Amino acid sequence: MENVRKEAIEQVERLSHHPSLVLWCGNNESDEGWHNWGWQKQFNYSVADSMKIWKDYQRIFHSVIPAVIDSLDPSRPYWPSSPSIGWGRKESMTQGDSHYWGVWWGMEDFEVYKKKTGRFMSEYGFQSLPDVSLWKNVVDTLSLSSSGFRNHQKHPRGFETIDNYFGRYFNIPKSLENYSYVSQLQQAYGMKMAMDAHRRNFPYCRGTLFWQFNDCWPVISWSALDSKEREKLFYFEAKRSFDSLFISTVETEKGLSTTVHVDGVSDKSITLRLYYIRTDKNAEPVLIAENSFKLSPDSIIHDALVFPNLAMRNLDTANVVFVTEAEDNFTFRILKRDYFYRCRPKNLLLQPAQIQMLQRDSTTITLTADVFTYGVYLYDDTVECSFNDNGFHLMPGEKKTIKYAGDFSKIKSSSFNIIKNR
Repeated sequence: MENVRKEAIEQVERLSHHPSLVLWCGNNESDEGWHNWGWQKQFNYSVADSMKIWKDYQRIFHSVIPAVIDSLDPSRPYWPSSPSIGWGRKESMTQGDSHYWGVWWGMEDFEVYKKKTGRFMSEYGFQSLPDVSLWKNVVDTLSLSSSGFRNHQKHPRGFETIDNYFGRYFNIPKSLENYSYVSQLQQAYGMKMAMDAHRRNFPYCRGTLFWQFNDCWPVISWSALDSKEREKLFYFEAKRSFDSLFISTVETEKGLSTTVHVDGVSDKSITLRLYYIRTDKNAEPVLIAENSFKLSPDSIIHDALVFPNLAMRNLDTANVVFVTEAEDNFTFRILKRDYFYRCRPKNLLLQPAQIQMLQRDSTTITLTADVFTYGVYLYDDTVECSFNDNGFHLMPGEKKTIKYAGDFSKIKSSSFNIIKNR
């Protein structure tokens, strides 16, 4: 206990000056594991063993550590264990913080995230592969079936779970290159659904922390950054979802409904527009709703735009994409764009896309595409180029400028349109 107390003192003194630290947490999932994961039976603990362990647990996490924090950093709150209640119990959605693993571990559809939103979502996630170029000089054979490659998946059902969700949302690509790319699309798609659900439920849900940020070695994992600190497509989706200005359109009993939320320090004066575009060639956008708002910090508006169910009855689900835009009322600049489709990605009737690089200089490239293009992916085979945005959708004829660092001659592009139509 004295060793625990000394270590707590050292760590609080080491970390308490960081402005990003908002809460001290005693442990991760130890309370949950003790009560719900059968540890006593697994390790054959006697009643006496269990009583002693639990007594020592309470002493460490409910007495020793909080006393240290109270004396050295009293301005920050202390939380004994995360989560406070396991994800299988209904109370986990109404109090404390929640680790929700019904998606992935529980094999539930991504759409469950819309229903399972607690007060503070402190852990949830989904796996993807890093870019295929990461494996060069790491494994002998670049193949999905290579034992050396598969050894870098440490989850007992990892590939099985990814493939199961592929069957629901994207279909299973055959090559390792396409499998890696589409796995990142799938991770970004599912995690966006979670993050957006959490933000739409503000202020009931006051926080969302995804698992996980980065990798420490070449691995198939839940991360947003791979072991070379290169961004997966999920990283860019998280960047968009966590922006201080948040817009999201979903289908409700009323029809399509748009939520707008400002989580920043300044007012926003914006015009919201909702329109749809067909995935066919030569399609033109059709405006269906528009409204202007002045939003103060920490504010949220539900049903900011509504497109009723009856108005959608003549629109196909598979070849129509709904787009929501937020335009700044002073600069007339498009601040945010959100996409909604009434079917899963694998069922979208996407046309093969022709992506062109219109112009470039030493730091930027400008792209355009001839049709609605899902999940544009910029990459190179040498792990040298980096981009300020990736995994984005392109409207037909839109000119999108991307900042990059690296050798332009090695940059390549792909999209789900191309993979799907091969």
